[in-house]
Amino acid sequence: MDSGRPRTMLPAGASSIGRAIVLSCAIGCAHADDPSGVDATPPVPSATLECPAGIVVRAARALHFAGDESLWEGQYRNACRLDPAHRDHAIVALTYVAGEEKTGEPDESGTSSARDLDIVIMRTSDGSIVARGHWDLDIQDDAYRLESVAIDTGRYILGHDKRAFGIRTANATHCTCTNNGWSGLTLFVENEDRIDAILRTHASRWQDESDGLDEPRPPCSLSSTEWHSTLVVGQPGHHGLADLDEVSVEQAKYESDEAAAHCPALPPKKTVTTWRFDGHVYQALEPARSR
Repeated sequence: MDSGRPRTMLPAGASSIGRAIVLSCAIGCAHADDPSGVDATPPVPSATLECPAGIVVRAARALHFAGDESLWEGQYRNACRLDPAHRDHAIVALTYVAGEEKTGEPDESGTSSARDLDIVIMRTSDGSIVARGHWDLDIQDDAYRLESVAIDTGRYILGHDKRAFGIRTANATHCTCTNNGWSGLTLFVENEDRIDAILRTHASRWQDESDGLDEPRPPCSLSSTEWHSTLVVGQPGHHGLADLDEVSVEQAKYESDEAAAHCPALPPKKTVTTWRFDGHVYQALEPARSR
């Protein structure tokens, strides 16, 4: 970890890749190419935020990491996106099993359950590092296998001259019985030459309710439960950063449309959790409010 500051850890719950990928925009969905949002800045076309070729490898080399394109480029475990507020800055996320950055070779032992995370903000013109953050064993990659890493440059305008960006991860189980998974979102802010994690939460999750068997199930059996949430930015005021309202919706589903027509209704369950900045990280205020 790059500092001794407290961190709000991701819960050990589940959310899916299959359906979670569909919901991956569900939290903080005011992306740079989304006309909605909390500021009046015109939206930035998504394609214009794609990083130039070779930026991820340049970032790894700027950190004096070993390895070539085969380790760092074209990997779903690494990501890059231009900063919409500073088009000459690239936000690069590198995840790796500890030791790979020294050997330059992928660790195929299968003994690691998490990956280290480095985030670099780098000038695309000369490759110099503007800010960096490092977190040991930050990215889960175990029975809930890591499926993807992405940079979220949504308009998270949290205070005066303070814009956050996100790292999105998607994890899922891969078995012939019950499947589930989740997608997570961590918000970061740049503080001079340091990058700090300020909020960690789930973006979505999905739970398969079946037992994986072909045997008939009772009428009105559930097939799955899906959950997703949206972040709403409030007014600044606590240590200079705005409160965030996380609006969460849980929806159970029947196995078929026919069952849904003859079984009790399954209304969505909605709750709202307010997150407040304590000077270091966002903490959830309890209890969550039902809607």
